[in-house]
Amino acid sequence: MAMYKEADITADLIKTKFPDVAAQLAGDGPEITLEVIKSDYPDIAASLIEEGKKSVDTEALIEAEIAAEHARIKKIEAIKAPGFEALIAEAKFDRSVTVEALKIKLFDAQQEKAAKRREDVVADGEEVAALVRQIDNDVDDAQTDDEKEAKLAESIAEKINV
Repeated sequence: MAMYKEADITADLIKTKFPDVAAQLAGDGPEITLEVIKSDYPDIAASLIEEGKKSVDTEALIEAEIAAEHARIKKIEAIKAPGFEALIAEAKFDRSVTVEALKIKLFDAQQEKAAKRREDVVADGEEVAALVRQIDNDVDDAQTDDEKEAKLAESIAEKINV
């Protein structure tokens, strides 16, 4: 078997002299997956898993997660949105809701509430305008100022008691 210096080993050399190795390096060989390693090399898989467990400080990760969750809840509680307490309470217990997402949700809810309030005001205004027109029509029949005042009072009382 020929010996090669490291400087002489190139991709072309490997492709020419060692096509099987080139095929494996190119990904044409068997696929190495977690399942393959676990089934074909259980000792190696167990060793890798154990090494991974040792390399991670789970206690520190848990503490960091707890601190992050406490900070998230404090930020949520700091949001003041009268009338939207249910959204805020819901967000505190749903870890998938970020403070930013809650703010967007609150903004959207406030916009919907304001739009509804505008619609209600317009509807009330139209109703009041209709009542005023009816009162004006009732008062127009009167001749004197005293009759107009009496008719106006009577018409208003009727509309209020409807």
